[in-house]
Amino acid sequence: MPDEQPKSNQEFSGPAYGVAGYVAGDLHVYPPSPLPLQAQDLPKEVDSKRVSPKADVLLITVNPHETRAVLDAFAEVTGQQAQHIPIADRLYRDLGTINGIHVFHALSGTGSGSPGAMQQTVQKGILALNPDAVISIGMAFGINGQKRQIGDILLSKQLRLYELERAGRDIVLQEDKPHASTWLINFFEGIAQTSWQGVAVHSGVLLTGEQLLDDLDYHNQLLQFGSESIGVESGGAGLYSACQDSKVDWIVIKAIYDWGGEQINQNTDACKIEASQKVAEFVVHAMQQAPLTQHHSSTIEDNRTLVQVDFAIQSSNSSGYVAYNSTSKSIKPSEDPALTLCDTDSKFVNLGGEVSLEMVYIRGGSFLMSSPGGESEDLHKVEISDFWIGKYPVTQAQYRNLVGDKPSEFQGDNLPVENVSWDDAINFCEKISEQKDWYLFRLPSEAEWEYACRAGTTTDFFFGSQLSEEQANFSYSKQQTSPVDFYPSNSYGLHDMHGNIREWCQDIWHENYIGAPSDGRPWITGGERYKRVLRGGGWPYSAWSCRSNYRSSYPSTDRADSIGFRVVGIPFSAQV
Repeated sequence: MPDEQPKSNQEFSGPAYGVAGYVAGDLHVYPPSPLPLQAQDLPKEVDSKRVSPKADVLLITVNPHETRAVLDAFAEVTGQQAQHIPIADRLYRDLGTINGIHVFHALSGTGSGSPGAMQQTVQKGILALNPDAVISIGMAFGINGQKRQIGDILLSKQLRLYELERAGRDIVLQEDKPHASTWLINFFEGIAQTSWQGVAVHSGVLLTGEQLLDDLDYHNQLLQFGSESIGVESGGAGLYSACQDSKVDWIVIKAIYDWGGEQINQNTDACKIEASQKVAEFVVHAMQQAPLTQHHSSTIEDNRTLVQVDFAIQSSNSSGYVAYNSTSKSIKPSEDPALTLCDTDSKFVNLGGEVSLEMVYIRGGSFLMSSPGGESEDLHKVEISDFWIGKYPVTQAQYRNLVGDKPSEFQGDNLPVENVSWDDAINFCEKISEQKDWYLFRLPSEAEWEYACRAGTTTDFFFGSQLSEEQANFSYSKQQTSPVDFYPSNSYGLHDMHGNIREWCQDIWHENYIGAPSDGRPWITGGERYKRVLRGGGWPYSAWSCRSNYRSSYPSTDRADSIGFRVVGIPFSAQV
C-alpha cells in the first residue's frame, strides 16, 4: 500500500526535497518550502560550514519507517546517534563506521525522476559524499505469498522497469533490465547463505516503477510476473540512472511489507515497521561480518598499449553484457571506460561457443598467513596485489571445450573437472593465455589462494570456527564431487573454497614458509620441485583438511578424483 499522509509532525517529509531530521534520537520536522533548504532552516546543533566528508557507503530510504529502522540499527551497533551533516540544500546523516566502512544516510522523496525523488537524491548524494556504493534500503511489495512471507528480504540482482499506461492501470514492462553491482550481490548473498540467522533472503529480479498502488487489479497484474521477479518496489530506476551516470556501484535491498492488494488490509503500519526493521538488521549484520568494500572493483594501473580481446564484460553500471571482439584497435585500458577494471566486477572469458569462464576481481591488501598448527616462525605478513580469480573451480564443460578431453571420474558439465595433474592445469591456463592477448592466466599462488579464501576473516573457515554439511562438500557427505554453484560463496563471491575438490596452486612445495615471498607471488624456487601445493580440502576429506590455512602437496604429474583447479588472471605488465 502507498505511504499514508502524515497524521502528525512525526511523519513528514518535504515534497520537494524529502528532508527529515533526527535530533537527540527523536524525529523532528523541517517546514515545507518550495525553496532549497538553507543552513538557517537547520537545527542550531548542526554546523552548516563543515567540510564535506567522504562516504564509503550511502544508504537511501524513502519514508520515516525505513529511516527510523536504519538509524536505530546503526545506533545499536555503533553506540552513537547519527550526526547531521548539511551540504548544499540537503541534510545527510553520518551513521558511523562499521568494520572500517564509513556509512551515511540520505532521505529521498518517493518515485524515481520527479524533483526530490530517487534520481535527484542519489545524484546530489554522490556529488556531496563521493560514495563507493549506494544502497536503496526499505520496503517492497511481495508477489508470491506462497513462496515468501512478510519481512522476507529481497535482494536485487537485476531491476525490470515498468510503466503504467495513462489510459488505465495496465502494467507495461520495459526492455531495460539493469544489473546491480556484482560485488555487492556476491557480498550480501554470501552473508545471507552463511552467518545470517534471520528471515529468508531472496535474490532475483525486482520490478521497479514510479509508485506502488493500493489497487487489487494492479496486484493481480503483478501475479503474472511472479515467475520472473521476486517483488516490486519504486525508485530503483532513479537509483540506477544516477549511479550509472556517475559510475558508482549500487544495489536495491528491500523487505516485503504487503502484497499490493486486499490480501493484507489490516496492521499495515505494523508490517511496514517489521519490514523496515528486518532489512535494516540484515544490512547492518552483513557489514559487521566483513568490510563492505569494493573487493572486485579496484583499478589496476597498466600504461602499456594493449589489444582488445574477446572478453565478455559484465559492467556494474550497465544493463547487461558487452562483448568486445575487435582485434584491430590498439588502446590503453584507461582510454576506454568500459575496459577500465574499476568499472567492472565480473569478467566472462569466452572459451568458445556458449561456454565462458567467470572471473571475479579481488582487491589487494595484506594479511597474516601461517601453516596449520600455528608455528610462530611460519606466521608472516603477505602483501597481495590486485588479481582476478575464477568464481568457481574449472568445470568439466569448460575443460572439455578448451582442451577437448574428459578426464573426470564423476561426469557432469557443472561438476568440477578432476583427475587432472598440475601439468594438465598449466596446459589449460596456457591455452587461455594464447587466445587472450591482454591477460596472463595461471594457477593462483598459495598466498593468493588463501587471501581469496579468507575474504578478510581470521577464523578456521570463512564461515567461522566450524564447517557444516550445508556449507561445503566434505567427509564423504555426497560420496563424490558436487556442482560448483551448489554451496554458498564467501563474501568475495567465490564458491567451493572449502571442500569439493583440492585445488592446484602454482607454488613448488616447501615444508614451511621460511624464506617465502612476502609479496604474494608464487614460490617457484627451491623446495621439492616434483611436488606442487594443494589447497581447499575436498569431498573425501575431513573439515580439518578444509581449513583456510590447510596445505598439502602432490606430485605434479599425478592425478586424483579429488584434485582440480581454478585460474587466476593478471595483466601482462604484472606477470610473474
